[in-house]
Order: sequence, then structure tokens, then C-alpha cells
Amino acid sequence: MELTDNLMAFVERKLFTLNTGHAITAYLGKLAGHQTIRDAILDEKIRAVVKGAMEESGAVLIKPLRL
Repeated sequence: MELTDNLMAFVERKLFTLNTGHAITAYLGKLAGHQTIRDAILDEKIRAVVKGAMEESGAVLIKPLRL
């Protein structure tokens, strides 16, 4: 647990990283014919795209949110 005075920064980070990753996994998984998020994220190509998107969105948020 990490105590913070900047709770909204962590909420925004969650929305833009975890939710983005989950959505991308779902969309790409559906296009690839996967039935579940688990199946989609086990696909190496999808996992690489999701990882890159999460890293990019996280990096964009670090400075403005002072994380």
C-alpha cells in the first residue's frame, strides 16, 4: 500500500493504463478469433502490442501527474 495526497493521479493512471491494456487486449483478441481475454493475452503478438501501449500511456502520464 502506498499513501498519497495525489489520489486522482493514481486513479487517472489506472484508467489510462490498465483499462487501455484490457480494452486493446479485448479488441485485438476478438479480431484474432480469441474467445477470452486470457486467450488473447497469451497470444505473443497481442501481448507485445498491449505491453507497448501500456508503457507508452504510462510514460505520458508520469510527468503531468507527477508520479
